[in-house]
Amino acid sequence: MKRYLLFYGEIYYACGGMDDFLGDYDTIEEAKKAVEEKINADKYYDTIEEMWQYKWAHIWDTETRSEVWSK
Repeated sequence: MKRYLLFYGEIYYACGGMDDFLGDYDTIEEAKKAVEEKINADKYYDTIEEMWQYKWAHIWDTETRSEVWSK
């Protein structure tokens, strides 16, 4: 398993835990890029700002055991 774990989901339909796991990455930048790709694939919302009203994302650092980024 890589150092950074990415979790992503919808505010109203979060499954919780590993059901929201999107992937593991070596760097925070790689994890953020994966979120951007997921967002770009979702054409349901008119703007990214609108999309973030209904979605969320967290990056977890497995070494420090803390959240290092969230949206």
